Amino acid sequence: MFSEIYLTRSEVMAEAGCCYDTIRRAEKAGKLPNTRVASNSHKEMRLDDLVAANLIETITAAGIYEARTATSAGRPVPAPAARRAEPDLGNLLRDLAVANERIDGLTEMLLRADREIDFLRGVGLIAEAK
Repeated sequence: MFSEIYLTRSEVMAEAGCCYDTIRRAEKAGKLPNTRVASNSHKEMRLDDLVAANLIETITAAGIYEARTATSAGRPVPAPAARRAEPDLGNLLRDLAVANERIDGLTEMLLRADREIDFLRGVGLIAEAK
């Protein structure tokens, strides 16, 4: 569907929110088979390949395709949609509280284990660490 659209690495990084190394690893793994070198010596990746490699979501690719085809047809380009939805603060706070409870539980387990080790050393069942 998007086979005639190519993006440079910097465009992919901007659209996908990924780093240069992620793109390079995808190329090296053969996930971007139709990569080409443009006249300015920059590598360009086909939009279809980027979607297939899960570097760009299909909805984002559709927006890129619409913008590119509208530009080439002389139509006005629509404003880009938000790249990522804003995180839900309530869910994030709840997840943070759960994580803190887990940390507290693990801290208590470590303290209990330390007390048991101290007891066993005191009784002479465990030798002191050197």
